[in-house]
Parts: sequence; structure tokens; C-alpha cells
Amino acid sequence: MNKTALFDHHQTAKARIVPFAGWEMPLHYGSQVQEHHFIRQAVGMFDVSHMMNTDISGSGAEDFLLKMLVSDIRTIIPGFGMYSLLLNHDGGVIDDVIVYRLEHAFRLVSNAGTREKVLAWLQKNQTDNVVIKVRNDVSMLALQGPKAAHILKQLPTFPWLEPAARLRRFGFFCGEIKGRAVIVARTGYTGEDGFEIIASHELITSLWNKFLSLDVKPCGLGARDTLRLEAGLNLYGSDMDESTRPEESRLAWTIKNTQDRVFIGQEALLEPPAIQRRLIGLIVKDRVIPRAGQEISGFYNDRLLRHGVITSGTFSPSLKHGIALARVSWVSDDNNANESSFMRPDLSLIVNSNVPVNRNNNNSVHEPANNVLDWKIQIRGQWVDAQYAMPPFYRRDIPSAK
Repeated sequence: MNKTALFDHHQTAKARIVPFAGWEMPLHYGSQVQEHHFIRQAVGMFDVSHMMNTDISGSGAEDFLLKMLVSDIRTIIPGFGMYSLLLNHDGGVIDDVIVYRLEHAFRLVSNAGTREKVLAWLQKNQTDNVVIKVRNDVSMLALQGPKAAHILKQLPTFPWLEPAARLRRFGFFCGEIKGRAVIVARTGYTGEDGFEIIASHELITSLWNKFLSLDVKPCGLGARDTLRLEAGLNLYGSDMDESTRPEESRLAWTIKNTQDRVFIGQEALLEPPAIQRRLIGLIVKDRVIPRAGQEISGFYNDRLLRHGVITSGTFSPSLKHGIALARVSWVSDDNNANESSFMRPDLSLIVNSNVPVNRNNNNSVHEPANNVLDWKIQIRGQWVDAQYAMPPFYRRDIPSAK
């Protein structure tokens, strides 16, 4: 198992260490819920050095990424990062990434669990004028919470961090400390304000200790998961993978089609899928917790219209009830031909009613909208009532530059 440069510090802090994507990582430092509230109410920090940093350089780097990513990286505003996707030829999601345009290269930040396949995919499509370098010489620290910017202003021994407090969301700057590049970006995976710092192992270790001295609490993977789910953010391997297309994971907005480029997976996305699927949000007010893998159904007048499975579910410490993301498909006569209890509704009954409906391009009625369906989750053999909710479940406005 791999260990980050901060592993000994996690043990000193009495973290519960668990295996995660080939790494020994802290799950929590005593209380996952308490760490969740640290981030929502003040500030905390995560060791995210298990994520893969990859530099793409060479004269063909831009054209290479125009082919590999669904987004048009030519539109990246200088000083900003961009969220994007790597697809396979069938349009399935290989991974989600953040890409930064540096002075002489592009930096890709991808997930730990996809490290080997992402690198293999990049190398498989690599051309002679492209250089791919995995940056195993760097660590990554996430400072998150409404007081994160304030903390950056309290570091006189790290004066180069102070300008980061004036960055806008997804803004970043790249500096140099002792001849080593440092990237500071106003990004995160919590739904809160925050910063991600990519630097040498030694510098990240120094920052970790300095943040501790300022009473910044270390937080583990458990809180990171409940925070991201409250914010409606996908987890690769759960809410999306190579079997799902971007539009099936609420990520169609990342795709930029232009006439002067073709990206991998583009042709497949031009064809409609055999089964229409979407990722939706659900909340559960009963004293039960929705979990990944549980079956869900959406009914209208006791007739099944949607059917699917929870991809991520948890108890929300901020909202005090269960929340979930679920992938659902549209029930049709064809795929329910052998299910006598799954009846197709008579949509003519609602055409002239006040019930919200989904409409197709010619404005004809398609089906009742998700928010008017009666949703049920099967939990421990019982069908539990749920309510449709458009993610994010929790939202805080991220401040602009000051």
C-alpha cells in the first residue's frame, strides 16, 4: 500500500487509517461528524496527496488535450482551472479531472482510484510531440471552510500564500519556492470555500504543521464524502464510471462541441442511448439512511414511471436527514412487458392538468416531471418514502475575489 508524505503525521494525530484506492489514508481523527462540522462552520484540512498530478507538455500538448478532454481547453481563461472529463470511445467516463494551463505545460489532477487506467489511456493516445510526466514528487493539501481565506492571511512565513485569498472560484496561481513549482487554486470537493495547494512533500509538510498551529483541524475521507454528497458532487466509481455517459451523471455541461476538433467519445455521444438514464437527488426524512445499491422507484398514480438504484447515500450532518444520488431509467412497455405490476401510465390523463410534465422538442407531453412522482426506496426489505430534490442538497455562496 502507498503512503503519503503526511502518513506519520496522521498516525501522530491518532487517525483511523483505512485502505483507499491503493493508499493508506485517514478515515477520521476521532469523529467524522465533528470533522464535517469543522468544514461547514470554520475550517479544516485534508491530505489529498493520493490524487494523481500529471504534466502534459510538448509542442502537441494542446492538440492532445483537445482530443482527450470533452472541454475546449482553448477557452481556459489565464489563471483559471477547468473541470473536464476523459471519455472512452463509447462515451463512458474514464475519469473526471481538473486541468490547469501552466506556463510551459498543462497540469491534470485526477482521482487516485483511476491512476493506472488514466495513465495508460493517456499513453495509448500519446503522440511523438507530447510529453507525459506523473508528478510523484508533489503532495496536495486541501484547506476548506468559510474561514479558509482568513487562515491564508495569517501566515507571515509563507507570504506567497496571501494573494491566494483574492482568487476567484477555480482561479489559481503558480509560483516557485526554492526552485520548485507551487500551485494554489481556489478549488475543493466540499461545497465550501477553500484552496488546494500542490507543492513539494517538504513544503506541504511544513504547511500542515503551520495550519495545525493555527488550530486548523485535520479531517479524513469520511467527512470528505458526506461534504461532497451534500454539495451534490459526483464520486467516481459510484456516481459515474465507464458504463455511464456524461448526461447520465449530470455532467453534460462539461461538453463543448466545436467544428474544428473531435474528442474521443464524441461520435458515440451523438447517438442516443438505448436506455434513457439520469442521475437525480433524493432526500429521506424517516429515521433511516439511504445507501448505495438500494433499489428506488418513482410512481405516478401508483403506476411505475422510473426505476433505478442509489449510487451514493448517507446521513447529512448539516441537514439532519438522509440524502442520496440515484440513477434512474424511464420505464417503458418494452422493458416491463413481463412485469404485470409495472403499468405504463395513461399520459392523456394529465395533459390538461396542472401537473408539471417533461416535454420533448416539439412541445408534446412526454412524462410527468420527477418532482411530482412518489418516490420509494427499498431499505431492509421495506419501501420507504423519499422526496425528489435537485442537487446540491446544501449550498453556500462562494465569495468572489476581495
